[in-house]
Amino acid sequence: MSNERNAEMLISFFNPYEMLRDEIDEIDNCVSIIRAETDSLSDCVNDYSDTLGPHKSSLNSSLGEIQAAIKLLTDSAQEIGTILADVADKYNAIMNDDPFANPEK
Repeated sequence: MSNERNAEMLISFFNPYEMLRDEIDEIDNCVSIIRAETDSLSDCVNDYSDTLGPHKSSLNSSLGEIQAAIKLLTDSAQEIGTILADVADKYNAIMNDDPFANPEK
């Protein structure tokens, strides 16, 4: 079996492009879950705000800190997803480029 065929088989089994795309999807999924849980926590605090008494302001302050941290985290995660997408696209372009198809390259 030729080296070229071995490389094709390896790439079809171990496809870094697809693996990166899967990781991007997983990051997006995690970001969505984190944001939904944060919204749920906020809704819970708002639903019970009348019964929190003197703890209301400290809970709202803590919730604000949590929301700021979550925004920083999710924005960073989405930036990583964007970088991974660029890397995946560049990798895919390289892998789909057949240097033997166009001798001018």
